[in-house]
Amino acid sequence: LYVLGDGYTKSRYLREGIGQALERSAPGSGCYNLKGAEHGNFVDAALWAPLWVMRNLPLIPAAGAGDPVALHAAMGRGAVAFMHAAIDAGPVAPGALKGYVPL
Repeated sequence: LYVLGDGYTKSRYLREGIGQALERSAPGSGCYNLKGAEHGNFVDAALWAPLWVMRNLPLIPAAGAGDPVALHAAMGRGAVAFMHAAIDAGPVAPGALKGYVPL
């Protein structure tokens, strides 16, 4: 499972690298864009740091346009759905990937 924020999704270089990684990944692997997320949303900093700081850092957008709490919950749901699918060798539960866009 590869999940990218909006900024990383726009990078042709990163998308090509993910494509190469997917070629060597297990069947059922996928790459998704979590809409509204940026690099810093994949850690807890966007939950406790002021958003005006997180969205205006000079080198990386550390928080995307989405609500940090909703994005954190979506990441958790997605991770759990993929783990259950891997354990059960079945599909991901419908609705578990709300906010995710396949790439």
